[in-house]
Amino acid sequence: MSALYFFIMRIRQSTLILAGLAAAGFLFRFFVARAVPQPFVYDQEAYYGYALCILKHGLHADLYRLYGYPLIIAPLIALFGVGSPLPWTLFHALLDTTTALMVFWIAKRLDSPPQAGNDTHARVACILYLFNPFTAGYTGVLLSEIVTVFLVALISLLLLLFIRKQSLRIGIAISVLLGYLPQVRPVFIGWSLVVWAWVVGQTVPLVARAKEKLVYGTLLCLFFTLPFWYTIGGNLVAYRQLRVLGVEPTFTRELYASLFIGRGMPFTDTAWGDWPVQARQAWIAFTAPGDADGRKAVADRHLAIAINIIRADPSAFIRSRLAKMGYVWEKHFIYPYLMGKPTPPVKMLIYWGNIMLLALAAIGLVLAVKVQRRMGLVGASLFFYITIAHMFSTSEERFSLPAYPWIAVFAGYAVMVIVSWFRTSWLAAHPQRSR
Repeated sequence: MSALYFFIMRIRQSTLILAGLAAAGFLFRFFVARAVPQPFVYDQEAYYGYALCILKHGLHADLYRLYGYPLIIAPLIALFGVGSPLPWTLFHALLDTTTALMVFWIAKRLDSPPQAGNDTHARVACILYLFNPFTAGYTGVLLSEIVTVFLVALISLLLLLFIRKQSLRIGIAISVLLGYLPQVRPVFIGWSLVVWAWVVGQTVPLVARAKEKLVYGTLLCLFFTLPFWYTIGGNLVAYRQLRVLGVEPTFTRELYASLFIGRGMPFTDTAWGDWPVQARQAWIAFTAPGDADGRKAVADRHLAIAINIIRADPSAFIRSRLAKMGYVWEKHFIYPYLMGKPTPPVKMLIYWGNIMLLALAAIGLVLAVKVQRRMGLVGASLFFYITIAHMFSTSEERFSLPAYPWIAVFAGYAVMVIVSWFRTSWLAAHPQRSR
């Protein structure tokens, strides 16, 4: 009886500690967001306009913006408008804190087997994510970063559940989310397709009869494509084009702009700068045409220019692509627009703190694959995809934020292994202290 009571109290204590950490993490995000208020400009205005059109017309389409994030913020806009950033700051802080709780759950699965009452590794991973300034810096702006991070973490959590126990219900939930993720961040269309194909490959064989296999496959296909139908309908009505994402040739524009943009957005010590003139002119050119033929002509012209630039110096192109694979993981600042007045030590802490976190995550990933191979591969697939996909983009530092829940999981695991190793080594060197 006493053993059972002790176990229950241990669980209750762990829950209270986790709740306290979550509350502290929520307040931390609120503090970071309010410390350096950000202007309401650029992408925020575009998302706001899209949300207003959803509220007014129901069906809407944009050249390259998709409905995923505007649909989520539409209720906030309807209730509170944009007079104050407080509503979406609180919403994003709550969502990102929930992501930290998912990090706790995912990290706990890395223990083999998970140990009841022993939450040390999971707690370390949760703390690393709760108090990371990189996602916290985006809680105060009307941008899609926090929602994207949340969706990736939720998909990851469901994938781990699916790995433990394949079922049609979990497969359907994952399929819907994988279909919705590109509506929030289109670059993830490739990752979504690959992961969804794997889920289908694992789910359909659960039944033996051919008719049941067909039903399972059809259901998974239906639920995966469901989030695309709003975009398809909006494009048909607004632009008379059948497209599953935006009608603008985004890949060509990104490839062209990336030839002139090196380390993401240019920046100073206090603010992000503007793109080079060639990239700005391309942005204007791609958004100017009013019909499909005009957009195709612009894309073909810029693609031809891009190919000529690459052919003129292919080695420089390869070097720049390899450099971008690293640029996307760098963190020089934590805010999207204005940086405040960071001192040199603060800037050094931000940059090298991120590098240390990434190094720990790399160590943790290698170690985790030996313990939970399939779990490690889920995280590795995301790291690999983000690195490769942004070789051909402007490689802004914020593009790697969706991987930070997994970075916290693996970095936390590395911390625990290193601490355990030092403790074991120290006790071996000082056996009298262990008595």
